[in-house]
Amino acid sequence: MPAPVHTLKKKEIVWLANHTCNKHHVDYLSHYNCYLREQQSPEKVGYLDIECTNLNADFGFILCYCIKESGSDKIHEGCITKEDAQKDLDKVLLRKLMKDLKYFDRTIGFYSSRFDIPFIKTRCFMQGVDFPPFGSRFHKDLYFAARRNIKASSRGLENLGRIMLGKSSKTRIENKHWIHASQGQKKSLDYVLDHCRKDVLDTERIHRKFEPFMVMTDVSI
Repeated sequence: MPAPVHTLKKKEIVWLANHTCNKHHVDYLSHYNCYLREQQSPEKVGYLDIECTNLNADFGFILCYCIKESGSDKIHEGCITKEDAQKDLDKVLLRKLMKDLKYFDRTIGFYSSRFDIPFIKTRCFMQGVDFPPFGSRFHKDLYFAARRNIKASSRGLENLGRIMLGKSSKTRIENKHWIHASQGQKKSLDYVLDHCRKDVLDTERIHRKFEPFMVMTDVSI
């Protein structure tokens, strides 16, 4: 059953078009019955992180990404290959990332509104990959919760892990691995991806600590 678009507001139509049903992975505009069955489902939240070759998206590209499902062990992830590094860089990876991103209603990251999200969006522009439209997905940046609530020598993710969790699971950022990963070397790509996984694990744990002191506002991705 298609959605009754003549009775819906524009923002509702946009939301239905950009979200897919759990059973068939088809947009809710086309599978409106699935939406009616699933609409009472809790919001799908994921913890997002990317690793890149440069801090600026016009001089670098994405090596890998992770989005960890809230309250689950499942991590949606992707990584470039050696062929990608030699050909289209992160184009294939971005397409996979956009597909995984559509699974979530909201993502949470760390310094992500200033880095991860603008970097991803810029790479999508440069690679001709569609990014979710304004208002179709929401995002929360834990960095600003840290600024409001923590007084410390550093409010980076690693130091917050030590302060709030007793330790950080982050691995060292070793330059050689990021350089070799940009060339598509598997050993280094595996190292960078593992680093990314540990970041999203820490991000979720730190978010749990911050939850009593923050409000989950609807800020578009």
